[in-house]
Amino acid sequence: MGTILIIDDLPFEVKLLHVFLSNAGFNVRDAKNGTEGIGKAEFEPPDLILLDVNMPGIDGFEVCKRLKSKEKTKSIPIMFMTVRTEISDIVKGFKVGAADYIIKPFEHDEVLARVTTQLELYQLQQQLTLQNQQLLGEINQRKQVEESLQTERNVLAKRTVELGEANAKLARAVQLKDEFLANMSHELRTPLNAVLGISEVLQEQVYGSLNDKQCKLMHTIGDSGHHLLELINDVLDLAKIEAEKFTLKLNTISVNEVCQASLRMIKEMAYKKPILVSTSLDYAVDTIQADELRLKQILINLLSNAVKFTPEGGSIKLVVNGDVEHGVVDFSVQDTGIGIAEDDMKNLFEPFVQLDGSLNRAQEGTGLGLSLVYRFTEMHGGSISVESEVDQGSSFTVSLPWRHLKLDELSIPETERLTMAHEPDSALIDNHHSSRVILIAEDQEITSQVLSDYLTTLGYQILIARNGVEAVEQSRAMHPDLILMDIHMPLMSGLEAIKEIRADTDIATIPIIALTALAMPSDKEHCLQAGANEYLSKPVSMKKLVAAIEGLL
Repeated sequence: MGTILIIDDLPFEVKLLHVFLSNAGFNVRDAKNGTEGIGKAEFEPPDLILLDVNMPGIDGFEVCKRLKSKEKTKSIPIMFMTVRTEISDIVKGFKVGAADYIIKPFEHDEVLARVTTQLELYQLQQQLTLQNQQLLGEINQRKQVEESLQTERNVLAKRTVELGEANAKLARAVQLKDEFLANMSHELRTPLNAVLGISEVLQEQVYGSLNDKQCKLMHTIGDSGHHLLELINDVLDLAKIEAEKFTLKLNTISVNEVCQASLRMIKEMAYKKPILVSTSLDYAVDTIQADELRLKQILINLLSNAVKFTPEGGSIKLVVNGDVEHGVVDFSVQDTGIGIAEDDMKNLFEPFVQLDGSLNRAQEGTGLGLSLVYRFTEMHGGSISVESEVDQGSSFTVSLPWRHLKLDELSIPETERLTMAHEPDSALIDNHHSSRVILIAEDQEITSQVLSDYLTTLGYQILIARNGVEAVEQSRAMHPDLILMDIHMPLMSGLEAIKEIRADTDIATIPIIALTALAMPSDKEHCLQAGANEYLSKPVSMKKLVAAIEGLL
């Protein structure tokens, strides 16, 4: 059931709680003052501490503060016990690190419910920490395997055989990771659903009436559980994307409705700081082809970050602009927040990465939000760019493909409607290049299919590679006339593939156009330094793409 440490200077109350909780199945220990309680907690950490506020010597607030400052005891949940009912005392308790607050005299059923809930949350947190450590251990093990395989490939003559074995092991590691995440999802959701269910039932007062303070605390428990569920879902979404098991549900959706719904989700958060929220919508942009749920997730993540990292009295703004010439809609989230240092830009969209600023360290989160924003934007065939200045604010712009459909285009398949460019019909028949072979290296099936269909119509012969390794292998085997290289791909990135091709004298002269959905200031420079002849950011204008291809051929 768990171990509980009671710190209280009143022997009678300690005895009553000791007997009651022991009969409920808990392992109970006690301490008669704050100093003794800190010592016992450090010597043998309990699963929960019931701490009296009014004690001689060190009061409960100071005891809590000291326990939370120690590495060994900082994660132990603490429930204050007191006769004080002033809001200021309750707020002070939560500020120093309390997980809950119980007013004396006690109701046994209430104490049991709160103790049980806190222990379940603590045990769930411990399980999540352990499983995260196991996941990190597996990732480190995979890295060691990859390094070992790379060394072997450099010294062994049978490079092709070694590479095949490495890919097989890597695929097995990914499969094991997927299985682990699936099991983790089940194991975490089961107790979490119980916690959320109990919280909801108590809020509905099924087991009896609750006073306002109790209702507020139950609401806090429910919100905390839902936040934990969101974090779990973020991890699983990222895992599905990396395993290529995530698909978008594309529909024609209202841009205004999506924006308003996203703003409602962060309205209360902004109001509490307070922060001014404003919008500027281009009403010429009525609808867009997109996955409504994932577009909302993109906007909510960006808006939430803007609120989180903008100081009190600041402002954020959601701006929507339609660009008919380039066939895109720009969704920009602008804030007057702390800004982002230039050195942090390169890791901004990597999973599990958080910035080092002091305000950022005070914020909760897994570091997955911007990574998911980037992945979902890329899956839509769009791009994301950032402008930021430290202490001045940031502007994140997501650009998604957009066009007005004509009546005679309504029968065109959805994926083609999403990505076709505003080009004259004659562009499809003016040039024929039946002898030219183009290799498309792209892990997003929708993007590669659209590029293949378009270029095939122009007469080019098309080869497809799903990752950097396949791109290098097909370049050596087929000697294409030109390569369209996506930068963000599994197994081997586009940058690494370009470097390998340039290092092979047989294929080093093949023209390469780098494609990327991340329009960062230094991204073009990195691509050209790696050996690319040209650089284009997504969404790619078909006219510009064809012009770039013909310029190199």
